[in-house]
Amino acid sequence: MIWCFVSAWLYNDKLLPVLRKPVAVVTTPESQTNVADSLMKLKASMPKDLLIYFEFNDAKFKPDPQTGSSIAPFKAWLDKYPASMLSVSGHTDCRYA
Repeated sequence: MIWCFVSAWLYNDKLLPVLRKPVAVVTTPESQTNVADSLMKLKASMPKDLLIYFEFNDAKFKPDPQTGSSIAPFKAWLDKYPASMLSVSGHTDCRYA
């Protein structure tokens, strides 16, 4: 019985006044550009992944006419955004790694 009175007092005198306080809402002007929007636009302008196959047991590219045309968008993007960096990664099979 005592718990009912204590919980009613806590709810009515302590919790409800806190919940009824007005909350300040901060609005941002529409003309302000968000950093997240800028990053999304930058990522959308990036070329898609490029896949290049190498000759077996060699560091030369396999002759592929699409390789040259696939590299051109990357070069254009890097020319447009010179402060950006290009990450190149690769892997080998388990035989001679």
